[in-house]
Amino acid sequence: MLFWAALPVLLLSAVLAGSIDDPHWLRASPLDAPPVPYDPTLLEPQCRDQVLRDPPRGIALGLYSMDPAFDYGLQLVEIAATGAPWVEMIVNHFQERHDSSLVGVADPRTAPWPRIEHTIAQAHALGLRVHLMPILLLRTPRPQDWRGTIEPIEVARWHRSYRTWIVEIARRAALSGVEALCVGSEFNSRQGDLAPWLETIARVREAYGGAITYSANWDSFDTVSFLDALDAVGLTTYYPLARHPDPSVEELIQAWLPVRAELRRWQRESGIPMLFTEVGYASIDGVAMHPWDYTAEGAVDLGEQRDCLEAFAAVWREVPELTGVFFFLWWGDGGDGDRGFTPRRKPALRVVERWFDPHDVHPNEGHR
Repeated sequence: MLFWAALPVLLLSAVLAGSIDDPHWLRASPLDAPPVPYDPTLLEPQCRDQVLRDPPRGIALGLYSMDPAFDYGLQLVEIAATGAPWVEMIVNHFQERHDSSLVGVADPRTAPWPRIEHTIAQAHALGLRVHLMPILLLRTPRPQDWRGTIEPIEVARWHRSYRTWIVEIARRAALSGVEALCVGSEFNSRQGDLAPWLETIARVREAYGGAITYSANWDSFDTVSFLDALDAVGLTTYYPLARHPDPSVEELIQAWLPVRAELRRWQRESGIPMLFTEVGYASIDGVAMHPWDYTAEGAVDLGEQRDCLEAFAAVWREVPELTGVFFFLWWGDGGDGDRGFTPRRKPALRVVERWFDPHDVHPNEGHR
């Protein structure tokens, strides 16, 4: 008798515990079913005031462990200790190739949803708000392929598949109390597809009531066709800042100034809250010449990483057009021998901590 009374709860728990890395979860949705009209009022931003009242400011955490039971609690405690009020959780998902029309193939590099859900709860327990950022990668790319070059054989089918995938994530994010959700990242070749993206955003809003963002690549932010439907637009910040190794902080600042002028003008014209979803530099000599290339040759250089972040802070702190910032990336051991993006146990960490310190005044008045 007790079993039958509990059966509805058990069935619901089984559904909610299903992992997005299950290769069959997309197939349950009728990808080729006739379209159902959506409410056009769902395209009106719902949370812009919320974004401005509580600017998303924090550190990105990569949920990158291949161990499905890995506990990110220590990383979250360290992030909270920097003074960051938010954490941006980055979860890698996959499609097979750049021309695939199906999104969401299984891969052990995708954290299972129960682990994501647990990590969100841990963040909330520490007082951190969460910006969930699912990122779509390619399992079998050619050397020149990445998500910014996606050209599916069937574009409409890709959008339907992507919509099913991101709406399912949105449903689960809503149940977990996620404060902001990124509906896409750096789709340079697809962000001009206005009508499919508008439907995707409307469907996400049907399932999720928090702030909706999109993260554009630094070199293609002005081609995002669906800006008006977003609560905030994000940009990565991998602008080349030098033409030679070991630039001075002042040289880096001077390289930033024309970029800042362009982005401030663009934000004022669009009127959309602007976030930097990825601000980071690998600890590699010469990184300022190609900040996006974490595979570049070069010796470990903790000083250049610190200098790049110092220049960023000098140029962007207290700029009113910039609503929020996430520093990239809290993953890896850090320390003296680490070549990665993490500021963990590196001189760059003090720059990040100062950004979140309301009592710290950065010496940037000369660069207004």
